[in-house]
Amino acid sequence: MSYIHVKDILDGGLDGKKVHLRGWVHRIRKQKKMVFALLRDPSGVVQTIIKKDVVSEESYADAEKMLIESLVTMVGTVKADTRAEGGYEVQVEEFNVLHFAEEFPITEHQSVEFLNDNRHLWMRSRKLTNILKIRDEVFNAAREYLRKEGFYETTSPMFVSTMGEEGADLFEVEYFGKKVYLTQTSQMHLEPQLFAMEKVFILAPSFRAEKSRTRKHLTEFWHLEAEEAWCDHECNLKRQEGLISYMCHAVVKNRAAELAELGVDPERLLAVKPPFDRMSYSEAIETCQKGGIK
Repeated sequence: MSYIHVKDILDGGLDGKKVHLRGWVHRIRKQKKMVFALLRDPSGVVQTIIKKDVVSEESYADAEKMLIESLVTMVGTVKADTRAEGGYEVQVEEFNVLHFAEEFPITEHQSVEFLNDNRHLWMRSRKLTNILKIRDEVFNAAREYLRKEGFYETTSPMFVSTMGEEGADLFEVEYFGKKVYLTQTSQMHLEPQLFAMEKVFILAPSFRAEKSRTRKHLTEFWHLEAEEAWCDHECNLKRQEGLISYMCHAVVKNRAAELAELGVDPERLLAVKPPFDRMSYSEAIETCQKGGIK
């Protein structure tokens, strides 16, 4: 039995065809003789209809009993329907519940604290799924751009014995009777490799034991660091402009549907093109002050 993804249906070309699907019940609506279940897999969601007079008695009883996030498999026929999300629905002929989920605790309006406490469930939401897919695209584009420019990806340890950045607080960790720290930066491991490979980069977590004053000041974050030999200030600026614009355009090209669901205008990302406007530090301070930023 060959299963397909929801995206294969939404892309068109399967109208009237029998398909095998598996996924999670994202939304559910029950009527007297039929159950409407929005099926979710990593590629999207599609409406499915489970009718009492079509599936077996046991299968329909399971459909009536199941809650959202139940794990299911089904066989059905694709039908174009403009009323359905995505323009298609699946009329189910065979249905099986592999796991009955418990009552889902997350409703439409929840506090950030509650969502963070239930993050393992919150990650199943369309919003967070879209964000994670875009994040994956950013990571992939960064690696792709740097490799095209001749960079080698390398790695570094998370436990270090020395400070990487002056003035930054470190997380201290006991390590078999020795004192080590969570890394602030991979710089100390990148720079020696310049003499062997000229262009190197690392994409890895960094840690700073500093209180978060804003959402952009995090104690733990993913850190893209690159080192390049024979590269002066102008070369450095052009490299950063090329990297940022490449990532923005890759997200628009490969994650347009996710951007649309999040309400992000792709033109804003496509407008990111080198050369960038440049200004001195004093000009930047003056611009911020004129904009009311202290």
